[in-house]
Amino acid sequence: MWQHRQFTAREAAHLCGLSRGQLDIIIHRNRAVADLFSAKVGTRRLFSLRDICVLRLAHILERFGRTWLFAISDAFEVLEDPPPRAAMISVRLGRSLPTPTNYRPERPLDEPTLLIPVGKIVHELKEKAGVAVQ
Repeated sequence: MWQHRQFTAREAAHLCGLSRGQLDIIIHRNRAVADLFSAKVGTRRLFSLRDICVLRLAHILERFGRTWLFAISDAFEVLEDPPPRAAMISVRLGRSLPTPTNYRPERPLDEPTLLIPVGKIVHELKEKAGVAVQ
């Protein structure tokens, strides 16, 4: 299930390509918005497939120059629903993220631009997690 929080922090870190320590730092530094990508149940923190995909996309965006807070916010909005496998997003420095689409450039890419195969990322994580996205 896309939004069912069933993965532990260790599993989530592994699936989204972070170490457990990196994930703990991200949670601590972004605790004001941690509910966007996890839920605390007792002493444990649980993640859904959507949460893991948000963290994975945010990690990519952060490496492209966005702050973690903006990267998480953008990724959360883009991944409201699971995108189709062919969905791509183009990210230009200093601009907000578009909705995932089958990418067709309207004009040449004259600015630093990152093309992210968000659909492929989501579907590969789904397969890796062994979870059916609904």
